[in-house]
Amino acid sequence: MNTGSTTVPKKPFDLLAWGYWFIYILIILVAIYMIYKPVSGIKLPLLKHNIPAYYVLTSNDVYMRQVDTSEVPSDAVRDIRSLIGHYTLIAMAADKPVSEKQIITIPDPLLISKTLAIAIPANSAILLGGNLHPGDVVSIATAPSSNTAMSPTIVFNAILVLDVKTVDNETVVVLAIPRDKLTYYLAQTRNAMIVFARQVINGP
Repeated sequence: MNTGSTTVPKKPFDLLAWGYWFIYILIILVAIYMIYKPVSGIKLPLLKHNIPAYYVLTSNDVYMRQVDTSEVPSDAVRDIRSLIGHYTLIAMAADKPVSEKQIITIPDPLLISKTLAIAIPANSAILLGGNLHPGDVVSIATAPSSNTAMSPTIVFNAILVLDVKTVDNETVVVLAIPRDKLTYYLAQTRNAMIVFARQVINGP
């Protein structure tokens, strides 16, 4: 009788199965790293909610949050005080860095309080030779279109220029007209030539 030991053949090494396990573990480790990795960023003031154009920002509209540096434009507003009390030039989305070009300083808060944004077509005279900008304060005068030689009549002494922009290839000026003076403004400017003169307003 043969009493020699029986050799059990070894199971071949399953390289494919080990490869699957390695990839599975690697995916888990990468997911954990992405969740807990430290954010390389900067704390910036952001908007809590979507904001329309020509809206005055308050402390209830902004908050501070760490933002990845890859998402921060070079002209991003970094101080929350540079947002509060300023108005927006365009509609802006929440939780995004705000560019300095998207907000305008208000020379006098009374010039934007209880107003409506009214856009008018602009010519070179209204644009003051290209020197009219958002945030400027102008006086508004009118002269009859039928007789532009007449001396202009002052309509408003101080009106805030909300915006100067191009719409459908036409330059328009957006003015902050007091709500309770809208009917008066429309009556005075109907069939009339509008003349602007820049005013100097000392800030609050």
